[in-house]
Amino acid sequence: MSLRPPRWLLRPLLAGLALRLAALFLAPSVPILGDSMAYVFLGRELRDQGRFSDPEGGVRPPLEPALVALGLGEATAGDPIEPGVCGAFPGVYLVQIVADLLALVLLARLAMRLFGERAGAATGWLHALLPSAVLYASTVVMAESVALLCGAAAVERLQALDRALSLRTRAWLPAALGLGAALGAGLLAKELGMLVALAGLLAVLLRPGVSVARRAAGCGLACLTLLAVTAPWAVRNLERHGLLLPTGSFGHVSVVVDNAPPGESGWLLLQQDKSLAARIALSHDILRRELFEYPALTAQRALARLRMLLGPEAALPAWLASGFDGYQADARSNLLMVRDAWHLRPGVGRTAQLLASVTSVLLFACAAAGLLLAGPGSLRRATLLLAVGLVISSALTVAEARYRLALLPFALPFAGLAVATLLDPAARAAADPRRMRSARRAGLITGALLAVTILTLPPP
Repeated sequence: MSLRPPRWLLRPLLAGLALRLAALFLAPSVPILGDSMAYVFLGRELRDQGRFSDPEGGVRPPLEPALVALGLGEATAGDPIEPGVCGAFPGVYLVQIVADLLALVLLARLAMRLFGERAGAATGWLHALLPSAVLYASTVVMAESVALLCGAAAVERLQALDRALSLRTRAWLPAALGLGAALGAGLLAKELGMLVALAGLLAVLLRPGVSVARRAAGCGLACLTLLAVTAPWAVRNLERHGLLLPTGSFGHVSVVVDNAPPGESGWLLLQQDKSLAARIALSHDILRRELFEYPALTAQRALARLRMLLGPEAALPAWLASGFDGYQADARSNLLMVRDAWHLRPGVGRTAQLLASVTSVLLFACAAAGLLLAGPGSLRRATLLLAVGLVISSALTVAEARYRLALLPFALPFAGLAVATLLDPAARAAADPRRMRSARRAGLITGALLAVTILTLPPP
């Protein structure tokens, strides 16, 4: 078997590599802000001292810091402890670029197997040219590229398991093992991996046409593998904090900060007891209270958060604007930061924001059309479950536009199918007319909705 990618994949892969290497020239001007600071600190500590510590706010998932440590290489005399710009770590970006391009290969090959070579090539080009994927891989130290790779691996193994469950063999065993391993890696990369895992496992359990026992066995083996992959990290957190935590804890911190009862400060509530167990218990209590004690305020907050989730990209353009345009974000709260960066003034940050906004509208409109063209299946079921879970989780906890990147590995193959079908007269003619009409309608409605929420509406 040749290791050389086929021609239809080689071109988008090389184009994606060229774009990401070109974007590296932006990195030296981008300051370390937000989560990037924590990842750089943890990666340096792991490289220099061989251990993970926990920032004051809680526990960070370990996969991105481990890859940062790998990308940093050996310490040198001129290696600063706290460099002023992310561009001080070119090796880290190369690791992120490799992860991003591996995701491209997995998703393009998956689309090819499901929908044909044209859809595979379209999926590869969509990923290669996507501004958000390019900039997150090449300009900031963040877990998005690694989470994208984990999601792509999970999507590929989910489809393999879906296919194998219908066979009268034990071919489902390695597929279930692979799915569990990919979902476990996703939890170790980013806390949103929990939503991906729930969507993927539910999609297996809800698969029609296979006995309940067979579905339960596939889901159970995937769960056991997930637990095995995350067990070392969970045991480490049990020993250090008294909690079997398989991922990070910053989601719980966000629940407290952004959902505090009326008249109370979430930051002050967190200071009452700084133990991780107490903070997680506090987040659970606040979730209960926001649903039953002040539901009207919760609904108001939920509406604002949905506008943030479906609004323009704010975090990454704000970081670029900080480096290039003299912009200083209002970082007193997540809501204030998003409001401040909703429409940046003209400059590098604003250009990145517009590119990310327009491509988000087009990508998810194409994905919606592709979901209708593809017909039923576990991958479509998992995509819809994840979308619903992301909306509910964001509405009740905390939201940013970049959280919808969790949908990318699920959406890209369907978007590739839609692009390949709409651009090919023969494919359009061969498609079922009713399905084509439904696909066009879904794409137009989704595109119009996102054009309003991302490009038109004022900040919440």
